Amino acid sequence: MSRIEVMKTYKLFINGAFVRSESGRSYEIKNSKGKFLANPAQASRKDLR
Repeated sequence: MSRIEVMKTYKLFINGAFVRSESGRSYEIKNSKGKFLANPAQASRKDLR
């Protein structure tokens, strides 16, 4: 049986804690060759309050 690869979304590190972004949005980071590296959370002004 084959496994489905799940892309992990990394949380934000704010005030000493890992938290989810207020909007729940994320974006892809790729290396110079176009290979997927990570899905970090996209912060907004609300997240920094």
